[in-house]
Amino acid sequence: MKRIDSYFLKKQSETADRADIGERNVGEVESGTDDVDSVEPEEMPTVSLASTGSASKVYKFKADWIKLFSWLEFEDNLMFCKYCKGQKQAGNSAFVSGNPHFKKDSVTKHNYSKRHIACRDSYMLRQNKPALTVTAALDRQVMLSEVEMRRQLKIKMNIAYFIAKEEEPFVKFGPLITLHKKNGVDINPTYDNHVRCAEMIGQVADLLKENLAAKLRTAKHLAVLIDGDTDISNTECEIVYVRLVEGGKPVTLLVGQQTLEHSHANGVLDATKAAFNAVCPDDNGGSWMKKMISFGADGASVNMGHRGGVIALLQREAGEYIIPIHCMPHRLELAILTLQKKEPMVSQVYDLLHLVWKTYHFSGKSKRELHQLGKELGVDVCTPSTVKGTRWIPHVHRALKVFLRHGADKNLATDNGQYSTVLQHMEHLAVAGTVEVQGRAKKGIPLKGNLTGLTDLTHPQLKKHMEAAITIGVTELKARFGGLLNDDAEVKTPVQAFRVFNHDTWPDDQGSLLTFGDGDVADLVRHFREPLERSGCDLAAVEDEWQGLKILVSQTFKDKSYSGLWETMLTKEPYREDYKNILELVQLMLVLPISAAQCERGFSAQNRIKSSKRSSLAVSTTEDLMRITLEGPSLEDYDPSPAVDRWMNSAKRARSTCAKRTALDLCRIASVRFRKFRELLPRLNEQEMRSLQTAVDPTVTSYSNGRDIYIQCFDIFH
Repeated sequence: MKRIDSYFLKKQSETADRADIGERNVGEVESGTDDVDSVEPEEMPTVSLASTGSASKVYKFKADWIKLFSWLEFEDNLMFCKYCKGQKQAGNSAFVSGNPHFKKDSVTKHNYSKRHIACRDSYMLRQNKPALTVTAALDRQVMLSEVEMRRQLKIKMNIAYFIAKEEEPFVKFGPLITLHKKNGVDINPTYDNHVRCAEMIGQVADLLKENLAAKLRTAKHLAVLIDGDTDISNTECEIVYVRLVEGGKPVTLLVGQQTLEHSHANGVLDATKAAFNAVCPDDNGGSWMKKMISFGADGASVNMGHRGGVIALLQREAGEYIIPIHCMPHRLELAILTLQKKEPMVSQVYDLLHLVWKTYHFSGKSKRELHQLGKELGVDVCTPSTVKGTRWIPHVHRALKVFLRHGADKNLATDNGQYSTVLQHMEHLAVAGTVEVQGRAKKGIPLKGNLTGLTDLTHPQLKKHMEAAITIGVTELKARFGGLLNDDAEVKTPVQAFRVFNHDTWPDDQGSLLTFGDGDVADLVRHFREPLERSGCDLAAVEDEWQGLKILVSQTFKDKSYSGLWETMLTKEPYREDYKNILELVQLMLVLPISAAQCERGFSAQNRIKSSKRSSLAVSTTEDLMRITLEGPSLEDYDPSPAVDRWMNSAKRARSTCAKRTALDLCRIASVRFRKFRELLPRLNEQEMRSLQTAVDPTVTSYSNGRDIYIQCFDIFH
């Protein structure tokens, strides 16, 4: 029992001795790499003793350690690190306050520790180039502030673009920013109001305007399309489009929308000029008129009048070569309307279709009963469509297609289809409906009966009405389109001469091909001599290039489509260079404004954007929204960087992305002031520069360090 007790007493004594040694050697061991072996140098006369209980061992400071470790300093029997002294990132290292324990292992481990290496880099920068160190730190904070600022602005610009593209109101901007923040996006609430949203959308629209201006400057020839309308606020506006060739294909782009001061021809022309001046203010409206070769609009006399219309004013001001083109779909609509007026049966069918649509459009009960009756009869009933609208003839075609929709047997004369279902329901409404509905239903009952016989084209009554309708229709089409395609005329119009570029009509015989179209090409050169010479076309080389182009196309590209052929010729080498003069005429042909449908699409977008709930939108703001929703890239393809740059440079004073500040945002809003501090650095004396260095750490990129720099700079400069 005594042996066991003496054994444990001996172990406890040794453990106590070791613990005593550990307490006296606190701070010797720091994080680092493994020990590095070295040869012991000569001993210094100054020594330090370390007791180990009953036994004692002398630890001496080695003079060669100073040569081996350049950072080591020995003062008052203590070891110091000149790199770590005064550095916040050094922590509680023993070499900062003074290490009395002279062990080479401690010195070596401190030399390789991460904190010592960071302090070394910071010390070297400060000692060698103190001014540059402060400058680098300020520049770094400027960079960090700008990176954060641009990141947040890109998010906000994307939100603003989404609002414009999807035709949402500006007041959704703030809630969408709040939604992003709720979903974890780091974004501050600065500029979260509808005014700033409108400004950002304006910057995006201005960039699209600049792209359009660049296209107008590089285009050789163009055509102008105009149309007028009155918006929801009863403001009379004129919308202007331009048609030009881009990438070998004709494109129609929105120039702008202007308020009409006067609705006569001079007022319309002034609005057109104002729209172009808004896009190209440096050109004063002159370049587009010199490049203009055609003018497209509806058939209103204010536009197409030969004496006082807009086209007459343009021809007198720009040149007689400008071709007026009345919108082709509008011409067709006028021909059909004339047919409707002259043929009673056509007018009766038109009125019936409108009556059927009106009955079910304004009565939810009638519409519900019609669908229920269709289910009982086994007919898949479609909602009747209107015959009036901006799509002209397609509305009539769609209404007829729905009204005469066949049933399961696909026999329009015998099975139960849309026609029979509507007829039976009309009979019911004529008795059980309201007074107004009964009146409509009774007007539709005269067509009572099935379609047996009327589907037979030899039926005398049907044949009579068909022949009369065909005669009237052909007469009206010739009257409205014959001037463009009259081959019997002694003098061909430029539009007729352009038919020579339809390679599907070229003769297969090589002999006939050599002389084909020579006269038409010569007529086009004479008519457009002025704009061709202005664009740098060599008129003398046109004839030779025309002969070579005919041979090339007939032998190599006969299988290509009309649009594909000229896209290849205008964009691919060596064709675009070898036939550049004859291709000038092709570009003239491609920019002809055959249809003004794009203007109607613009008005449709205007009516969606400027609705009864947003009737106070200015015309310029409506134009910006129309430009984005009609011609802007998709949300996936949109890059907000150019708009952010323009936004930052457009203000009279420097913008801040953190106007609603918090303590954490202090360094984020300081990029402008950091630049100012950077400019004032040469004014500091040596003592002020040394004072400023205490807050500067080039190795730290956190915002807290930026805040320290900002506060220190503010104290010194103010």
